[in-house]
Amino acid sequence: MKQKYLLALSGMIVIGVVLVLVLTQVRSVRSGPQASTPTPTYSPNTSQLNPNGGNVLPVMPSVVPLKETDLSPDVDDYYKGTLIIRHADGSEEAFLIAPDLIDQFISQLPKEDKLVQIISPASIENAHP
Repeated sequence: MKQKYLLALSGMIVIGVVLVLVLTQVRSVRSGPQASTPTPTYSPNTSQLNPNGGNVLPVMPSVVPLKETDLSPDVDDYYKGTLIIRHADGSEEAFLIAPDLIDQFISQLPKEDKLVQIISPASIENAHP
C-alpha cells in the first residue's frame, strides 16, 4: 500500500516539476553581433509597404496644426492665457487672451462650441510663491 502512495506521490512531483519548467521557460539572451534589419525607405514609389504595389501611407501627415487667434494683440504673450475651444465641426482653435477677459469670452461662447482647456499665462506659471 505504501508503494502505491509513494509511486503516486513521485508521479505528482514529476508532473509538477515539468509544469513549472514549462510555465517558466528561460529565454536565452544572445550576446555578440546580430544581423541587422534593413530600414525600409518610404518614398511615394515604394512597393515594400504594399505587396500589391502603391504606397499605403498618407503622403502628408493627418494632424492638422492648431489654429491660433490672438484676441489681445496689444498685450505681451507672456501675460496672455490660452483657451482651447472645440468648434461644432470638430476642429480646435487656440485663443490667446488677456486674463481679465477670459470670463467674458467664455460666457459669450456659442452653445455648439466647447471649452477644452485653459492654459494659464506664463507670468502666472513662472511666479514664485
